[in-house]
Amino acid sequence: MKKTGERTKKTLEILPPCVSKRNVLIKPNLVEPMSPTSGAVTRPEAAGGIIDYLGENH
Repeated sequence: MKKTGERTKKTLEILPPCVSKRNVLIKPNLVEPMSPTSGAVTRPEAAGGIIDYLGENH
């Protein structure tokens, strides 16, 4: 599962987001209580990769 976070960070390095403000809202897809492997909700590792990327680059 750690690979998901690493892939997310690598993707953001290739295609960096346009972040111009100090505060950023990350809204994971949490519609229903489902397994992260279902594809219906955001994997926690992906959200972690976004947080790591922003912490290191902004």
